[in-house]
Amino acid sequence: MNTYASVWHIVPLPEHSDGLTLSITTVSPYSSMSGRFNQIIYGSEGEINHYLLTTYGFRLIIGLLVIAIGILLVFINMIAFRRFSESATLLGISVFFLGSWITAESRLLQFFIGDTLFIGSLAYLSLGFLPLAVSIYIKRYLLTTHKKYYQFYIDLVIFNLFFIFITHVTGWLDYFESIIFTHVILIMGI
Repeated sequence: MNTYASVWHIVPLPEHSDGLTLSITTVSPYSSMSGRFNQIIYGSEGEINHYLLTTYGFRLIIGLLVIAIGILLVFINMIAFRRFSESATLLGISVFFLGSWITAESRLLQFFIGDTLFIGSLAYLSLGFLPLAVSIYIKRYLLTTHKKYYQFYIDLVIFNLFFIFITHVTGWLDYFESIIFTHVILIMGI
């Protein structure tokens, strides 16, 4: 079961396996993740799905709600008020990417979207995009000084987005391997 993302695998056990030893072998292309895996849950498929839904469902609902709020912020200011508000749009875009990250980290997305590349990429790309709209908003609407620093920071965020995308597409670094650059850039913006 080679997958790009951390996903749940429901593995049916053969009948008459009571009392036998179950052996699990994991393989990871990343040394820091080698030997690590999600918790193991034993039970019927219905019990397992119920456990996952009750344990992680709230995260998924919150993530989807935050995405909807982000989309509403962008469209309401354009449609309802019949004018374009850049500040509301930037705020809506920031909220959208925050919701995308929460949704990706909900650990349930695989049950609605089967593409593990999408599931595995969503969190990393959302974290890459999140500081962009926030920084533009801060530079244009909150700062009176240090605007050059924030322009440099915005340029760095854009460079990072291209960097993580190009290194992923070319196979040089996966998103997981390049997340350290995104984390450093997020910390720089604080």
